[in-house]
Amino acid sequence: MSPWPAPPRFGGDPYYPFLTWAAAHLPAGSTIIEAGTCSGAGARCLAVHGHPVHTYDIKNRITETLQPNVTFHLESCHDISADLLLSAALIFLDIDPHDGDAEILFYDRLCSIGYTGLLLCDDVDFQPMQKFWDHVTHPKHNYGPEIGRGSGLGLINLNG
Repeated sequence: MSPWPAPPRFGGDPYYPFLTWAAAHLPAGSTIIEAGTCSGAGARCLAVHGHPVHTYDIKNRITETLQPNVTFHLESCHDISADLLLSAALIFLDIDPHDGDAEILFYDRLCSIGYTGLLLCDDVDFQPMQKFWDHVTHPKHNYGPEIGRGSGLGLINLNG
């Protein structure tokens, strides 16, 4: 079950507007972490409402101009400090290659440190990701292919 009201229907590609919409429902000043920066488009959307955003990737492939409230970290999301993870209201997990194994490792770490925020996960409908989605024991909701660009977008409430 989603902790947010049903998202509005977006015209065109709903994926990036959904990220902006999700960030809008967080308390002012909430920290957001993005695991998997890629071009930086997701970080830009998550930062629109002024939240501090920490985005991580093992390669610098940024093609977008990032806002001043976005900090890019050239390192693995598995190396994020526990203190920063625990401070985040929302973590957006979008790491390559979407094999499910790295996602399980990341989720299990969040559980082991007592993270109680929201984990938004890209591509949960990819076949290799099914093992990750099945592994999740917290309340979860799949927004489906309509918002997830055909590959699913799942939300996990680690406070549930």
